[in-house]
Amino acid sequence: MSRDGNTPKSLIDKLDILSVTNKERDVRYSVYTPRANVEQTFVIDGTTGTYSKVMPKRCRDGFHPIGSSSGEIVGMLL
Repeated sequence: MSRDGNTPKSLIDKLDILSVTNKERDVRYSVYTPRANVEQTFVIDGTTGTYSKVMPKRCRDGFHPIGSSSGEIVGMLL
């Protein structure tokens, strides 16, 4: 359940990029769906560029296609 009360299943068709943070393990990474345009330009807080450029903290430990390295990602969270 998200902070705003949505279930993951209700959001899956709306999300193209998902950021994961595990504060206890100090792990931050993002994954993207096949429909995501990873070259799309974003403007966030005065910074212009791709998602990984404007959100470097969220991609610190990786920016991967969803499902591409699930074993590695699960290992980072355990």
